[in-house]
Amino acid sequence: SGYLHGKVDCERLEIVASGKVYGEVVCGELVIEPGGQFIGESRVREEGQVVALQHRHDNELLAAPEATGELQDA
Repeated sequence: SGYLHGKVDCERLEIVASGKVYGEVVCGELVIEPGGQFIGESRVREEGQVVALQHRHDNELLAAPEATGELQDA
């Protein structure tokens, strides 16, 4: 429910309405409540595999990098 800037590595991240996360997230489950903000990159773990996700920033859809396990600059 606060502000975080940096890298997060966790099983589950829940960003509530007053929360803001800026940076890189690697987690098994990511939940963002209405009003919560996430600006950055995320990767989700699925049975040992890392997959890149797409995110919206200011109504613009960012292209997801290929699912190679490496993130690229968008």
